[in-house]
Amino acid sequence: GEPLYSLAGIEENHFGYVFKWPPFIAMLLRPFVDMYRWDVLMGYRLINTTLLGVTALLLLLQTRTWTLAACIVIIFSFRPATDAIAFGQVDAAILCGLVITLLALRRGWDDLAGAIVALLALLKIFPILLFGLFLIQRRWRAFRGGLLAGLLYAVAGITALGWQVHALYFFEVLPRISGGTAWIENQTFNGFLSRLFTARIASDKFEHPVVTLATYTFFALTLGVALLLALPLRRRHPDDDEEAVSVDQSQSMRLDQTRSPLPLQFSLFILLMVLAVPTAWRHYHTLAILPLAMLLLQSDDEVPLGWIVLLAAAYALLAYGNQWSFFRGTVTGGFDVLGYSYKFYGLLLLYGLTVFRLWTVYRPAWLTTDERPWRLRDLRFEHGK
Repeated sequence: GEPLYSLAGIEENHFGYVFKWPPFIAMLLRPFVDMYRWDVLMGYRLINTTLLGVTALLLLLQTRTWTLAACIVIIFSFRPATDAIAFGQVDAAILCGLVITLLALRRGWDDLAGAIVALLALLKIFPILLFGLFLIQRRWRAFRGGLLAGLLYAVAGITALGWQVHALYFFEVLPRISGGTAWIENQTFNGFLSRLFTARIASDKFEHPVVTLATYTFFALTLGVALLLALPLRRRHPDDDEEAVSVDQSQSMRLDQTRSPLPLQFSLFILLMVLAVPTAWRHYHTLAILPLAMLLLQSDDEVPLGWIVLLAAAYALLAYGNQWSFFRGTVTGGFDVLGYSYKFYGLLLLYGLTVFRLWTVYRPAWLTTDERPWRLRDLRFEHGK
Protein backbone atom coordinates (compact mmCIF):
# COMPACT_ATOMS: atom_id res chain seq x y z
CA GLY A 1 0.00 0.00 0.00
CA GLU A 2 3.01 2.32 0.16
CA PRO A 3 4.20 4.39 -2.84
CA LEU A 4 6.63 2.44 -4.99
CA TYR A 5 9.20 5.24 -5.27
CA SER A 6 10.34 7.63 -2.55
CA LEU A 7 11.66 10.69 -4.33
CA ALA A 8 12.77 12.17 -1.00
CA GLY A 9 14.81 9.05 -0.22
CA ILE A 10 16.36 9.08 -3.67
CA GLU A 11 17.21 12.77 -3.34
CA GLU A 12 18.87 12.10 0.01
CA ASN A 13 21.05 9.32 -1.37
CA HIS A 14 20.24 7.89 -4.77
CA PHE A 15 22.71 5.05 -4.11
CA GLY A 16 21.06 4.18 -0.80
CA TYR A 17 18.56 1.50 0.20
CA VAL A 18 15.55 2.82 -1.67
CA PHE A 19 13.69 1.12 -4.48
CA LYS A 20 14.88 2.63 -7.77
CA TRP A 21 14.58 -0.28 -10.19
CA PRO A 22 12.18 -0.18 -13.16
CA PRO A 23 8.49 -0.88 -12.41
CA PHE A 24 8.73 -4.17 -14.32
CA ILE A 25 10.73 -5.72 -11.45
CA ALA A 26 8.14 -4.49 -8.96
CA MET A 27 5.47 -6.25 -11.01
CA LEU A 28 7.45 -9.51 -10.84
CA LEU A 29 8.01 -9.21 -7.08
CA ARG A 30 4.50 -8.05 -6.21
CA PRO A 31 3.23 -11.56 -5.27
CA PHE A 32 5.89 -11.83 -2.55
CA VAL A 33 5.39 -8.58 -0.61
CA ASP A 34 3.21 -10.23 2.03
CA MET A 35 5.77 -12.95 2.76
CA TYR A 36 8.34 -12.80 5.53
CA ARG A 37 11.35 -10.93 4.13
CA TRP A 38 13.97 -13.53 5.04
CA ASP A 39 11.92 -16.25 3.35
CA VAL A 40 11.81 -14.10 0.23
CA LEU A 41 15.55 -13.45 0.36
CA MET A 42 16.40 -17.14 0.78
CA GLY A 43 14.10 -18.07 -2.09
CA TYR A 44 15.65 -15.34 -4.21
CA ARG A 45 19.13 -16.65 -3.41
CA LEU A 46 18.05 -20.16 -4.38
CA ILE A 47 16.71 -18.94 -7.72
CA ASN A 48 19.88 -16.96 -8.47
CA THR A 49 22.13 -19.85 -7.48
CA THR A 50 20.17 -22.10 -9.83
CA LEU A 51 20.50 -19.58 -12.67
CA LEU A 52 24.23 -19.33 -12.06
CA GLY A 53 24.46 -23.13 -12.21
CA VAL A 54 22.50 -23.17 -15.48
CA THR A 55 24.91 -20.58 -16.90
CA ALA A 56 27.90 -22.69 -15.89
CA LEU A 57 26.34 -25.76 -17.50
CA LEU A 58 25.65 -23.91 -20.76
CA LEU A 59 29.28 -22.78 -20.91
CA LEU A 60 30.62 -26.22 -19.99
CA LEU A 61 28.69 -27.70 -22.90
CA GLN A 62 30.76 -25.49 -25.22
CA THR A 63 34.10 -26.95 -24.15
CA ARG A 64 35.96 -29.62 -26.11
CA THR A 65 38.70 -30.50 -23.62
CA TRP A 66 38.88 -31.25 -19.92
CA THR A 67 41.37 -28.40 -19.50
CA LEU A 68 38.91 -25.84 -20.83
CA ALA A 69 36.13 -27.36 -18.72
CA ALA A 70 38.29 -27.02 -15.61
CA CYS A 71 39.04 -23.37 -16.48
CA ILE A 72 35.32 -22.63 -16.91
CA VAL A 73 34.61 -24.13 -13.48
CA ILE A 74 37.43 -22.05 -11.95
CA ILE A 75 36.14 -18.72 -13.26
CA PHE A 76 32.86 -19.32 -11.41
CA SER A 77 34.86 -18.91 -8.19
CA PHE A 78 33.92 -15.27 -8.44
CA ARG A 79 33.32 -12.98 -5.47
CA PRO A 80 31.09 -10.53 -7.39
CA ALA A 81 28.70 -13.40 -8.17
CA THR A 82 28.72 -14.45 -4.51
CA ASP A 83 27.90 -10.89 -3.43
CA ALA A 84 25.16 -10.60 -6.05
CA ILE A 85 23.47 -13.72 -4.70
CA ALA A 86 23.97 -12.76 -1.04
CA PHE A 87 22.55 -9.26 -1.50
CA GLY A 88 19.57 -10.35 -3.62
CA GLN A 89 20.69 -8.72 -6.87
CA VAL A 90 19.66 -9.61 -10.44
CA ASP A 91 23.14 -10.05 -11.95
CA ALA A 92 22.97 -13.87 -12.08
CA ALA A 93 19.72 -13.66 -14.03
CA ILE A 94 21.18 -11.09 -16.43
CA LEU A 95 24.30 -13.21 -16.96
CA CYS A 96 22.21 -16.28 -17.74
CA GLY A 97 20.06 -14.25 -20.12
CA LEU A 98 23.13 -12.89 -21.91
CA VAL A 99 24.58 -16.37 -22.44
CA ILE A 100 21.24 -17.56 -23.86
CA THR A 101 21.15 -14.46 -26.07
CA LEU A 102 24.58 -15.24 -27.48
CA LEU A 103 23.59 -18.85 -28.13
CA ALA A 104 20.44 -17.65 -29.89
CA LEU A 105 22.48 -15.31 -32.10
CA ARG A 106 24.82 -18.15 -33.03
CA ARG A 107 21.83 -20.24 -34.03
CA GLY A 108 20.26 -17.43 -36.04
CA TRP A 109 17.32 -16.96 -33.66
CA ASP A 110 17.65 -13.19 -33.74
CA ASP A 111 14.02 -12.49 -32.80
CA LEU A 112 14.47 -14.47 -29.58
CA ALA A 113 17.77 -12.70 -28.87
CA GLY A 114 16.13 -9.29 -29.25
CA ALA A 115 13.25 -10.30 -26.97
CA ILE A 116 15.68 -11.46 -24.27
CA VAL A 117 17.71 -8.24 -24.45
CA ALA A 118 14.51 -6.19 -24.13
CA LEU A 119 13.62 -8.17 -21.00
CA LEU A 120 17.11 -7.71 -19.52
CA ALA A 121 16.94 -3.97 -20.20
CA LEU A 122 13.84 -3.83 -17.99
CA LEU A 123 15.84 -5.39 -15.17
CA LYS A 124 18.91 -3.17 -15.69
CA ILE A 125 18.99 -0.54 -18.39
CA PHE A 126 22.61 -1.27 -19.43
CA PRO A 127 21.86 -4.30 -21.69
CA ILE A 128 20.24 -1.86 -24.11
CA LEU A 129 23.79 -1.29 -25.41
CA LEU A 130 23.51 -4.62 -27.22
CA PHE A 131 21.16 -2.99 -29.69
CA GLY A 132 24.29 -1.18 -30.91
CA LEU A 133 25.68 -4.58 -31.88
CA PHE A 134 22.41 -5.45 -33.63
CA LEU A 135 22.51 -2.14 -35.50
CA ILE A 136 26.09 -2.36 -36.75
CA GLN A 137 25.58 -5.99 -37.84
CA ARG A 138 22.22 -5.18 -39.45
CA ARG A 139 20.35 -7.69 -37.36
CA TRP A 140 16.96 -6.21 -38.13
CA ARG A 141 15.11 -9.28 -36.87
CA ALA A 142 16.71 -8.76 -33.45
CA PHE A 143 15.41 -5.19 -33.51
CA ARG A 144 11.97 -6.46 -34.44
CA GLY A 145 11.98 -9.05 -31.68
CA GLY A 146 13.18 -6.51 -29.13
CA LEU A 147 10.59 -3.92 -30.16
CA LEU A 148 7.64 -6.32 -30.13
CA ALA A 149 8.70 -7.93 -26.87
CA GLY A 150 9.33 -4.52 -25.30
CA LEU A 151 5.81 -3.39 -26.21
CA LEU A 152 4.41 -6.59 -24.71
CA TYR A 153 6.39 -6.09 -21.49
CA ALA A 154 5.29 -2.45 -21.31
CA VAL A 155 1.61 -3.36 -21.70
CA ALA A 156 1.95 -5.99 -18.97
CA GLY A 157 3.66 -3.54 -16.62
CA ILE A 158 1.20 -0.71 -17.23
CA THR A 159 -1.72 -3.08 -16.78
CA ALA A 160 -0.34 -4.34 -13.46
CA LEU A 161 0.94 -1.08 -11.94
CA GLY A 162 -0.59 1.75 -13.93
CA TRP A 163 0.77 4.46 -16.21
CA GLN A 164 1.53 6.96 -13.44
CA VAL A 165 4.15 4.69 -11.84
CA HIS A 166 5.95 4.32 -15.17
CA ALA A 167 5.81 8.05 -15.86
CA LEU A 168 7.20 8.71 -12.37
CA TYR A 169 10.10 6.33 -13.01
CA PHE A 170 11.10 7.70 -16.42
CA PHE A 171 10.63 11.42 -15.70
CA GLU A 172 11.47 11.66 -12.00
CA VAL A 173 13.43 8.63 -10.77
CA LEU A 174 15.68 7.94 -13.74
CA PRO A 175 17.12 11.49 -13.95
CA ARG A 176 17.82 11.43 -10.21
CA ILE A 177 19.77 8.16 -10.26
CA SER A 178 21.98 9.12 -13.19
CA GLY A 179 25.53 10.30 -12.71
CA GLY A 180 28.65 8.95 -11.05
CA THR A 181 30.07 8.56 -7.57
CA ALA A 182 33.47 8.27 -5.94
CA TRP A 183 32.28 5.46 -3.68
CA ILE A 184 34.62 2.47 -3.51
CA GLU A 185 32.13 0.08 -5.13
CA ASN A 186 31.96 2.12 -8.32
CA GLN A 187 34.73 0.46 -10.32
CA THR A 188 34.02 2.18 -13.63
CA PHE A 189 36.23 4.77 -15.30
CA ASN A 190 34.06 7.44 -13.69
CA GLY A 191 34.65 5.96 -10.22
CA PHE A 192 38.38 5.71 -10.82
CA LEU A 193 38.62 9.33 -11.90
CA SER A 194 36.21 10.61 -9.24
CA ARG A 195 38.38 9.17 -6.47
CA LEU A 196 41.31 11.19 -7.84
CA PHE A 197 39.31 14.44 -7.71
CA THR A 198 37.78 14.15 -4.26
CA ALA A 199 39.12 13.88 -0.74
CA ARG A 200 35.97 12.11 0.48
CA ILE A 201 35.13 8.64 -0.77
CA ALA A 202 31.41 8.40 -0.05
CA SER A 203 28.31 6.99 -1.70
CA ASP A 204 27.00 10.46 -2.52
CA LYS A 205 26.60 11.62 -6.06
CA PHE A 206 29.83 13.24 -7.25
CA GLU A 207 29.94 15.77 -10.09
CA HIS A 208 32.98 17.50 -11.54
CA PRO A 209 33.17 19.02 -15.04
CA VAL A 210 36.48 17.31 -15.85
CA VAL A 211 35.23 13.94 -14.63
CA THR A 212 31.94 14.30 -16.53
CA LEU A 213 33.67 15.24 -19.79
CA ALA A 214 36.24 12.46 -19.41
CA THR A 215 33.51 9.90 -18.63
CA TYR A 216 31.55 10.67 -21.80
CA THR A 217 34.76 10.76 -23.85
CA PHE A 218 35.86 7.38 -22.49
CA PHE A 219 32.41 5.93 -23.18
CA ALA A 220 32.44 7.25 -26.74
CA LEU A 221 35.93 5.87 -27.44
CA THR A 222 35.28 2.40 -26.02
CA LEU A 223 31.89 2.20 -27.71
CA GLY A 224 33.46 3.32 -30.99
CA VAL A 225 36.08 0.57 -30.80
CA ALA A 226 33.37 -1.99 -30.03
CA LEU A 227 31.26 -0.84 -32.99
CA LEU A 228 34.27 -0.88 -35.33
CA LEU A 229 35.20 -4.41 -34.33
CA ALA A 230 31.56 -5.51 -34.62
CA LEU A 231 31.77 -5.08 -38.41
CA PRO A 232 32.31 -8.19 -40.59
CA LEU A 233 35.74 -9.70 -39.96
CA ARG A 234 37.99 -12.23 -41.75
CA ARG A 235 40.53 -14.62 -40.37
CA ARG A 236 44.07 -13.29 -40.73
CA HIS A 237 45.84 -16.60 -41.05
CA PRO A 238 46.24 -17.67 -44.70
CA ASP A 239 45.54 -21.34 -43.92
CA ASP A 240 42.11 -20.50 -42.54
CA ASP A 241 38.92 -19.93 -44.47
CA GLU A 242 39.22 -16.44 -45.99
CA GLU A 243 35.49 -16.07 -46.43
CA ALA A 244 34.22 -13.14 -44.38
CA VAL A 245 32.59 -14.50 -41.27
CA SER A 246 28.89 -13.76 -41.25
CA VAL A 247 27.17 -14.75 -38.04
CA ASP A 248 23.87 -14.82 -39.90
CA GLN A 249 25.22 -17.74 -41.98
CA SER A 250 26.41 -19.69 -38.95
CA GLN A 251 23.96 -22.25 -37.60
CA SER A 252 26.22 -23.65 -34.90
CA MET A 253 25.26 -23.43 -31.24
CA ARG A 254 28.90 -23.79 -30.22
CA LEU A 255 30.77 -20.75 -28.96
CA ASP A 256 34.31 -22.12 -29.25
CA GLN A 257 34.47 -21.82 -33.02
CA THR A 258 37.62 -19.73 -33.51
CA ARG A 259 36.53 -18.81 -37.05
CA SER A 260 33.59 -16.80 -35.67
CA PRO A 261 34.34 -13.47 -33.95
CA LEU A 262 30.79 -13.07 -32.63
CA PRO A 263 31.44 -14.24 -29.03
CA LEU A 264 34.27 -11.73 -28.63
CA GLN A 265 32.32 -8.96 -30.36
CA PHE A 266 29.43 -9.68 -28.01
CA SER A 267 31.82 -9.62 -25.04
CA LEU A 268 32.99 -6.09 -25.81
CA PHE A 269 29.45 -4.77 -25.37
CA ILE A 270 29.09 -6.70 -22.11
CA LEU A 271 32.26 -5.07 -20.79
CA LEU A 272 30.94 -1.61 -21.71
CA MET A 273 28.07 -2.22 -19.27
CA VAL A 274 30.43 -2.43 -16.30
CA LEU A 275 33.42 -0.39 -17.47
CA ALA A 276 32.32 2.73 -19.31
CA VAL A 277 28.97 3.69 -17.75
CA PRO A 278 29.01 6.28 -14.93
CA THR A 279 28.11 3.85 -12.15
CA ALA A 280 28.41 0.06 -11.87
CA TRP A 281 28.75 -1.64 -8.49
CA ARG A 282 31.16 -4.49 -7.92
CA HIS A 283 28.47 -7.15 -8.00
CA TYR A 284 27.77 -6.02 -11.58
CA HIS A 285 31.12 -7.63 -12.43
CA THR A 286 29.30 -10.96 -12.39
CA LEU A 287 28.70 -10.21 -16.08
CA ALA A 288 32.48 -10.35 -16.69
CA ILE A 289 32.26 -14.13 -16.37
CA LEU A 290 30.98 -14.22 -19.96
CA PRO A 291 33.95 -12.32 -21.54
CA LEU A 292 36.38 -14.43 -19.48
CA ALA A 293 34.73 -17.62 -20.73
CA MET A 294 34.71 -16.39 -24.33
CA LEU A 295 38.42 -15.60 -24.27
CA LEU A 296 39.05 -19.13 -23.00
CA LEU A 297 36.75 -20.79 -25.54
CA GLN A 298 38.16 -18.72 -28.41
CA SER A 299 41.79 -19.45 -27.56
CA ASP A 300 43.94 -21.51 -29.91
CA ASP A 301 45.62 -24.77 -29.00
CA GLU A 302 48.91 -22.94 -28.45
CA VAL A 303 48.52 -19.72 -26.50
CA PRO A 304 51.48 -17.45 -25.64
CA LEU A 305 52.47 -17.51 -21.99
CA GLY A 306 52.20 -13.74 -21.71
CA TRP A 307 48.58 -13.83 -22.88
CA ILE A 308 47.76 -16.49 -20.27
CA VAL A 309 49.41 -14.44 -17.52
CA LEU A 310 47.47 -11.30 -18.46
CA LEU A 311 44.18 -13.19 -18.63
CA ALA A 312 44.88 -14.77 -15.24
CA ALA A 313 45.70 -11.32 -13.83
CA ALA A 314 42.41 -9.90 -15.14
CA TYR A 315 40.53 -12.80 -13.57
CA ALA A 316 42.34 -12.43 -10.22
CA LEU A 317 41.66 -8.69 -10.03
CA LEU A 318 37.96 -9.21 -10.74
CA ALA A 319 37.32 -12.45 -8.88
CA TYR A 320 38.74 -11.78 -5.44
CA GLY A 321 37.73 -9.28 -2.79
CA ASN A 322 34.95 -6.77 -2.46
CA GLN A 323 34.61 -3.23 -1.14
CA TRP A 324 35.70 -4.20 2.37
CA SER A 325 38.78 -6.22 1.42
CA PHE A 326 41.14 -3.22 1.30
CA PHE A 327 39.02 -0.23 2.33
CA ARG A 328 38.19 0.69 5.92
CA GLY A 329 36.45 3.99 5.36
CA THR A 330 39.47 6.30 5.53
CA VAL A 331 41.86 7.50 2.84
CA THR A 332 45.50 7.27 3.92
CA GLY A 333 47.39 8.29 0.79
CA GLY A 334 47.54 8.67 -2.98
CA PHE A 335 48.69 5.13 -3.63
CA ASP A 336 45.76 3.85 -1.59
CA VAL A 337 43.36 5.73 -3.85
CA LEU A 338 44.94 4.10 -6.89
CA GLY A 339 44.71 0.71 -5.20
CA TYR A 340 40.99 1.13 -4.51
CA SER A 341 40.34 0.91 -8.27
CA TYR A 342 41.97 -2.50 -8.73
CA LYS A 343 38.84 -4.07 -10.19
CA PHE A 344 38.63 -1.28 -12.74
CA TYR A 345 42.14 -2.28 -13.84
CA GLY A 346 40.92 -5.86 -14.23
CA LEU A 347 38.01 -4.72 -16.40
CA LEU A 348 40.28 -2.50 -18.48
CA LEU A 349 42.73 -5.37 -18.96
CA LEU A 350 39.93 -7.73 -19.96
CA TYR A 351 38.62 -5.19 -22.47
CA GLY A 352 42.14 -4.75 -23.89
CA LEU A 353 42.69 -8.51 -24.20
CA THR A 354 39.38 -8.89 -26.06
CA VAL A 355 40.24 -6.05 -28.45
CA PHE A 356 43.75 -7.48 -28.95
CA ARG A 357 42.35 -10.94 -29.68
CA LEU A 358 39.89 -9.60 -32.25
CA TRP A 359 42.48 -7.35 -33.91
CA THR A 360 45.25 -9.94 -34.14
CA VAL A 361 43.19 -12.98 -35.14
CA TYR A 362 40.75 -11.21 -37.45
CA ARG A 363 40.82 -8.22 -39.76
CA PRO A 364 38.01 -5.98 -41.03
CA ALA A 365 36.57 -7.47 -44.21
CA TRP A 366 35.77 -4.02 -45.61
CA LEU A 367 39.48 -3.10 -45.45
CA THR A 368 40.84 -6.29 -46.99
CA THR A 369 38.60 -7.01 -49.98
CA ASP A 370 40.24 -6.64 -53.39
CA GLU A 371 37.01 -5.46 -54.95
CA ARG A 372 37.09 -1.92 -53.57
CA PRO A 373 38.04 0.42 -56.47
CA TRP A 374 38.47 3.45 -54.26
CA ARG A 375 41.71 2.26 -52.66
CA LEU A 376 44.65 4.17 -54.15
CA ARG A 377 46.85 1.10 -54.57
CA ASP A 378 44.13 -0.62 -56.62
CA LEU A 379 43.77 2.17 -59.18
CA ARG A 380 45.07 1.35 -62.65
CA PHE A 381 45.46 3.53 -65.76
CA GLU A 382 44.18 1.81 -68.86
CA HIS A 383 43.94 3.16 -72.43
CA GLY A 384 45.18 6.54 -71.38
CA LYS A 385 42.45 7.05 -68.80
